[in-house]
Amino acid sequence: MQFNSSFFIFTIYFLVVRGKGSEFETTLAAKLKGASSVVVFGVGNELRGDDAAGRLVAERLKSFECGIEVKSFTVGVAPENFTSILRELKPSHVIFVDAADFGGCAGDVRVIGEDEIMEGVPSTHTVSLSVLAKYIRVQYGCEVIVIGIQPKNTLFGAEVSPEVRAGVEALVDSLKKIFSSIAPNSR
Repeated sequence: MQFNSSFFIFTIYFLVVRGKGSEFETTLAAKLKGASSVVVFGVGNELRGDDAAGRLVAERLKSFECGIEVKSFTVGVAPENFTSILRELKPSHVIFVDAADFGGCAGDVRVIGEDEIMEGVPSTHTVSLSVLAKYIRVQYGCEVIVIGIQPKNTLFGAEVSPEVRAGVEALVDSLKKIFSSIAPNSR
């Protein structure tokens, strides 16, 4: 099944955040297994309402500390401009968080398989996240995870919707829980 959007076209099998111990958290924890350091890139345009979701996640994780190194960056609509950070930090894992219209309810949060983001599709970004993810994997040897948050409104000048704010908070809580659980001192 494919969904058209102004962000991406996806083949969907995704998992939605639904409370503690959710299938989403289990899947994300499995993808982060063995992580020694993680870079989170919050993608999006703060002037386009819910498109700011990824940026909000990155901002909320900036001061988070646990037993593994977690660095987060707000990268706007051109995340490719921030890949040099990876050369310096040498993370084991990179997470992109972005608004993605996958046909869910506003605020739903889903892990998106890199192979499910089709290349060459109209996007709000200058380079497709699938192309960028492949480049990062080859160039820096990092595992790459893409997480989408279903937007409600991405019109210029719109505010972030309450549903997306709730999705952002749920995702931040899930990420903190997972990062803390994979830290060496928690094993």
